[in-house]
Amino acid sequence: MTNQYAHITVTIHTALFKKLSLHLEKLGIGNLYAVYGRSMLLNESRGLTSLFRSSDLLVEAVEVVYFYLPLELEQPVMKSIIHHCRLDIPGRGSIYSRHIEVQQGQLENLLCTLTPEERTALLSLETNTQSAPLFSKLVQIQCAMSKGLADNVSRLLLHIGFVPTITNASGTGLRDQLGLLRITIPKQKELLSVVVGQHEASSVMDKIISWGKLDLPGRGFIWQIPIEKGLINFKTYQKSIGQAASTEQIIAAIDSLKGNYFWRQGGAFVEAQTKRDYFKAIELVIQVNEGQSLPIAKAMIKLGISGATVQDLKTLSLDTEEEIVAPQEVVRVVVTEAQARKFFAAVESAPTDDNMKFLSTVQILKHRVIRAFNYRRPS
Repeated sequence: MTNQYAHITVTIHTALFKKLSLHLEKLGIGNLYAVYGRSMLLNESRGLTSLFRSSDLLVEAVEVVYFYLPLELEQPVMKSIIHHCRLDIPGRGSIYSRHIEVQQGQLENLLCTLTPEERTALLSLETNTQSAPLFSKLVQIQCAMSKGLADNVSRLLLHIGFVPTITNASGTGLRDQLGLLRITIPKQKELLSVVVGQHEASSVMDKIISWGKLDLPGRGFIWQIPIEKGLINFKTYQKSIGQAASTEQIIAAIDSLKGNYFWRQGGAFVEAQTKRDYFKAIELVIQVNEGQSLPIAKAMIKLGISGATVQDLKTLSLDTEEEIVAPQEVVRVVVTEAQARKFFAAVESAPTDDNMKFLSTVQILKHRVIRAFNYRRPS
């Protein structure tokens, strides 16, 4: 039996992280998980200064923060964060949610801990808090690619109006199956994430595959996850001359009036024309203590499941005196339904001294994947 919860992600400028964490503590949300990342802007400065720039990209440090909530708290918490951190102002950050299933284990130790009184007060925020509207019909595109490839893809995404976030990761997969030849495929990866509208997702995904040459061995893996609701940062340019209201602020105001983002593209995005071998899948997310990801990845490879991405997590417990607790790691792997059944069957039947048996003691979360692509489709 599986239970559903809300997985909330907030991508916020590093300077605003303390403001966010204090607000979440005030709401009674005690457990946060964060990954250091970077976001980018296109530098639109003109004149002589543009001649001496080594790059047209401006890099900004961000924190990718996530936490888990019961479904009934999803919307009031998101609206409260938008209102308090002013995420309705372009450039300050994004927030979005997706629904997850707990395939195995219990999520209670990862959930926020609220008293009945705190929960009642929080639910009342939805009607009392004025904030920008939350939009639906969104899709998150995630791409695990070799380190150094994400910047160029990000530049091209910014030129077509989308703001990606890049975080560091390490990878397993083809590299681990090539013996001595694995030195030609770097272990260090970058996880690029961008949220777009449903109607343009297939076109944007196809462009990323082309730009990153993901149809070649060892270049990366890309997949789409449905987003329930969110408010997304669309500030793509850093302008050198100020004005009463930026273009992004005007666009954000029209978004609120229209109630969606779809009007922006004006039909410029159509279904991808390239015929690629996409497949439907699920993403397994396994959150463990530091050092426990390697045996998990090795056990998966033995089952023929490759392409796991591992990230270090900064774990914060806001309801204890020590803010930062034991470091953790998160393992993400995209698999077919057949592979998932094989994986869970192996976990259940594994001997006590096998690495697979360890997996029966940890939480394994599931996200539905709309479509995925790799140069070699999983069997």
